[in-house]
Amino acid sequence: MSLSATQLAILVQGLLFLAFAACSARQFFREPIQSRFHTLLIFASGAWALLLVGVSLLLAMLGAPTGVAALLTRLSLVFALCSAYALFLLTADLTSLHHLIGWSGIALLLLSAWFALAAPPTLPVFPYPALTSQPPTFPFFILLILLISLLALAARLWHSAAAATGALRRRLQWVGVGVTLLGGSTAFALSGVFASRGVVALTWTEHLLLLLGGVLLYVGAAPPTWLRRLWMLPELERLSQFASALLNYQQREGEPSQQGAMCQMLQYAMNALGALVGVVELWNEGAGRLEVAASILPSEESFVADAKAVNDAALEEVFQSQQALMRPLSARKWPFLRRQLDAGVVLVAPLVNGAQRLGVLGICCEHAPGLNAGDLARLQLFADQMARWLVRQQQMQEAATLVALRDEQAMKDEFIALIAHDLRTPLTVLKGRLQLLRRQLTREGQTAAADAVAKLDAPYNRLGQLISTLLDVSYIDTGRLQLLRHAIDLPGLVRKATEASQGHAIELEVGRSATQTEGSAEGSSTPMIVLGDAGRLDQALGNLLDNARKYSPVEGKIIVRVERRPESEEALVSVRDFGIGIPPADQPRLFERWFRATNSPSQHYAGVGLGLYICHEIISRHGGRLWVESSGVPGEGSTFFFTLPLLRPDKVVKVSSPPLPGADQGQ
Repeated sequence: MSLSATQLAILVQGLLFLAFAACSARQFFREPIQSRFHTLLIFASGAWALLLVGVSLLLAMLGAPTGVAALLTRLSLVFALCSAYALFLLTADLTSLHHLIGWSGIALLLLSAWFALAAPPTLPVFPYPALTSQPPTFPFFILLILLISLLALAARLWHSAAAATGALRRRLQWVGVGVTLLGGSTAFALSGVFASRGVVALTWTEHLLLLLGGVLLYVGAAPPTWLRRLWMLPELERLSQFASALLNYQQREGEPSQQGAMCQMLQYAMNALGALVGVVELWNEGAGRLEVAASILPSEESFVADAKAVNDAALEEVFQSQQALMRPLSARKWPFLRRQLDAGVVLVAPLVNGAQRLGVLGICCEHAPGLNAGDLARLQLFADQMARWLVRQQQMQEAATLVALRDEQAMKDEFIALIAHDLRTPLTVLKGRLQLLRRQLTREGQTAAADAVAKLDAPYNRLGQLISTLLDVSYIDTGRLQLLRHAIDLPGLVRKATEASQGHAIELEVGRSATQTEGSAEGSSTPMIVLGDAGRLDQALGNLLDNARKYSPVEGKIIVRVERRPESEEALVSVRDFGIGIPPADQPRLFERWFRATNSPSQHYAGVGLGLYICHEIISRHGGRLWVESSGVPGEGSTFFFTLPLLRPDKVVKVSSPPLPGADQGQ
């Protein structure tokens, strides 16, 4: 005995459906969700239907009683109806199947199952000539019911696929193609009723359609991970391209609407997973809460950009834990919405940049029974892309703000330099007129008036010093500070600067060099020669001495020391006072522009916070370092140190005597 081609084809198809049922059972036990159970019912029922048909044909060929073969045929049709019923359930999982249609289809299938078991073998119903000699049997009516059900389900699946997006659309399309092929196979089975009596004859076209329909139905109902990733990849690529194009547009044209850009990115994420609604909420540091940045809701929902988001625990939970979340919605009240929809799934992913929490991305899927942890990981990919764009946008905004601040600062510096330069001419004229007025009053014997005019020298000098300081700052900031370098005897320069200083007792200490012995004369020591601008160095040292006098008591002394540091070929100059000191917290910012120590209020100590900044720039441009040491305790004072690189004696051709700088030296 050998199997016929028809019997072999039916058994192969039954075994294939049985394999699909085993895979579906494995997936269901791994992740027991409703859609996987319905997929298991479809292929288990289909496998039993095909196997029973094959067994009935085999028994008929072996000469078994016809009643046994007929019973197996009826049971196979019942299992086929069960498979169609499970298809109704799967379609309800994937689409918004109307309840009336669903219940009507289920009732029709149950009635057909009862009819398959209880109906007589022949029913001469249709009075057509073609059926007169060959009356239809009950399989004809059962197959007709199956065909109508499959075509109705296919139409519903294709209609839902046209309105869906992303992975859900691909899934509905594959399931729709599978159901359509199964309907075509059923149609060919119906045509076989008229080709032979009593037994449903399956043609090779029917076998092929049934085989392909089962494969496509399984792939659509339970798609593998790689295929789901492939379905979502185009949307992820579109999001990446959109973010890159948006950043390029920002660099060329300026900043577009953030809400519009975020809505477009959110739409890509929703398309990938077939979501109905979605929302992006960003953390507002000032307000201390999450605020809506973008939202896509159904057309009947209104959204205002500054509207407060519906308080949803899932968003807050994900933002606090920084862990993505997928949660089924058993209640009919959806998050992000005021209306009620069929239950679905909510997925939320955090927007993070390293340890920085930016916000959350949340979507809701109305019909997403097959979503799993892999889909949540893919949503995190969209969230990461969005977070990178947000970070890049913040960086570009900060860079643009910094450039604007620099431009504004440059304009301010240029304005200050222009004003300071223009003020010097009338000040010079004013100084000359005051001197002429004083001499004239003295000649006329008006001594009191001449003394009153003489008292104007102090505020004039103060104003001239302030203008010179502003000019120095503008020269430094605009890169126009010039140094007239020549060899300078550093101890001589320091000595002249201390002799010119008035108001406090200043002690000058010149340290011995490494080659100078205790009994050697001072003049025999190795000279300390530096290459620099004598006027600028005298200005820096004068500022340090002025600070020491300003913040020290009148009877206090100031110690200035110059020494060689042979280990580094540097000269070290220090200015020590015994005044109020500098708090340790203020010392790191002491050499910044406009900064003044917190223990030096302006009403007691005059100054604008530029002297030490200028000193630091002058010393730095000479290749040296400037720093301060102070305990911050009043009475212990402060010590300012600066170093300058020394010239080797064999490289010194001529040591110039440092001139006493005037008010306009080096400017």
